Amino acid sequence: FIGFPAIIDEGDAVGVRIFDTEQKASLQHQAGLIRLFQLQLRKECTYIIKNMPQSATAELTYNRLPKHPIISTSTGKNLGASASYKEDMLYLILYSAFVEGRTLRTQQAFEQCLQQNKSGLISTANEAGKIALEIMALYGTIKTQLKHLNANDPLAKDINDQLDLLIYAGFIRNTPYQQLKAIPRYLKAIQYRLDKFDNNPLKIQEVSRYSTRFWKDIEKKEKKDTVIPEQDPFRWAIEEFRVSLFAQQLKTAYPVSAKRMDKAWDERD
Repeated sequence: FIGFPAIIDEGDAVGVRIFDTEQKASLQHQAGLIRLFQLQLRKECTYIIKNMPQSATAELTYNRLPKHPIISTSTGKNLGASASYKEDMLYLILYSAFVEGRTLRTQQAFEQCLQQNKSGLISTANEAGKIALEIMALYGTIKTQLKHLNANDPLAKDINDQLDLLIYAGFIRNTPYQQLKAIPRYLKAIQYRLDKFDNNPLKIQEVSRYSTRFWKDIEKKEKKDTVIPEQDPFRWAIEEFRVSLFAQQLKTAYPVSAKRMDKAWDERD
C-alpha cells in the first residue's frame, strides 16, 4: 500500500491522514492548509467576513443554488459541498492569498508564506467580494431572462445546462481565483447570446462535441477518485470556445478554435 499524507480540516483544528491516491491527498491537504491559515488569522478572518462587499440578495441566491449535476458532494464539506456564501468566500480568499500555486509541506514554508502574504489579504477580499457580487447579479438577470423562454427551447436548454455546470452550490469554493475573474465575461457572453437569440444549431453542436466528451470523462474519473473539474484547464477552454462562437466582441483569454480544442483534448492526459 502506497499512502499519500495530507493535513486535513477537522473544524476547530487540523489533523494528518494518509490517503490512497495522490489526488485525494492533494485536495484534502489544500483544505487542511486553508483551515490552518484561518485558525492562525482568526481576527483577520472575522474582519473580512464582516467587511467584504456584501449583498443580501446575492448571498440568498448563492445559498439556494442547486447542486452540481454531475459531481457528487458526498466527499465532504471541503471538497465540493457548499457551506454558505460567507464561508465559501473566506475559503476562496484564503486559497488565493496563501495556497494557490504553492507547495506547503513544512512548518517553515507555512510560516514564511503567512508572513509574506498576510498584508494582501484585505485587498484580495475586497476584489473577490466585488467579483462574486457581479457574478451573482449577472446570474440573477440571466435566470430572469430565461423565464421568458419556453423551457424546451433549444436556446434555453443549452444555456440552462451551461449555467448548471458553471454556477452551482459551492462553485466559489471550487473555482481557482483566476478563473473566477473570467466568469463575469462568460455570463455577459450568455446575455449577448440571449439578446441576439443566437440559437444556431451548428454552434451548439460544435460546443457540445467538446462539452459532452469532457463531462463524460469527468463522470468516469469521479467513480475512481475525487475530482474538481474547475482545476482542469479544458473545462475553461470550453467556456472560452463558447465566447468565441457566440460573443466574439467580448474576446477570449487566449486564441481558441476547434483545431486548438482538438489538440488540447489530445494533450490533456
